[in-house]
Amino acid sequence: MTDAHSWKSRLTSTVMMELAAALSGLVMVLFIAGHLGGNLLLFLGPDAFNAYAARLQALGPLLAVVRLAMLSALLAHVTMTVWLKLLGLGAARPGRYAVTARRARRGLGTRTMIYTGLLILCFIALHVYDFTFADKTGARSMVGGQSLGLYGVVFNGFADPVHAVLYMLAMWAVGLHFSHLLASLWVTLGVLADRATPGADFTARVLGALVALGFTSIPLYVLLKAHLLS
Repeated sequence: MTDAHSWKSRLTSTVMMELAAALSGLVMVLFIAGHLGGNLLLFLGPDAFNAYAARLQALGPLLAVVRLAMLSALLAHVTMTVWLKLLGLGAARPGRYAVTARRARRGLGTRTMIYTGLLILCFIALHVYDFTFADKTGARSMVGGQSLGLYGVVFNGFADPVHAVLYMLAMWAVGLHFSHLLASLWVTLGVLADRATPGADFTARVLGALVALGFTSIPLYVLLKAHLLS
């Protein structure tokens, strides 16, 4: 096999891995947007928030399919990004991935991508344990002497300052990673001209900050309500 053919094969394989990472990341971007919208219903009180949770549970097998799709996208994204990192695509070598080298802007979200990704993986495991599989009618759901279902579980969780601060830190990691996902998506797909990339990257950073602010507003609200407004 000639050196030219070897580099061509390598280039093709890395492009496909970048594409798989970007598309699986897009699935998670859509999930994050939907999850944030549902979580913000907590501001409307127990009835609205619990009704949203009940509608999700009423999906039955479809909810299981959605969760399986999300898990598959997560595994694909982690596998591809770690693989790309191990290949050392950041090294200056002849024939490296030209699109990334020419157009990617290494913002904070990109530079910290691996670290925020690992932090988010740990957070997801704890988050699912804390809320998804929690007893929605037990002691953790009790607020003011009555069970408020999932709303009560979330409220009591975020009423703990340590829990709330850790969650907020994790959400800023999500915001950084979110901005990287958006920025890398349009670079990998090649949907923007070179001159439009800086503006698009700025938009990705703004959207990432808005996602982080949206998620962190929930524990902040609970802390205020539990400790200052009660």
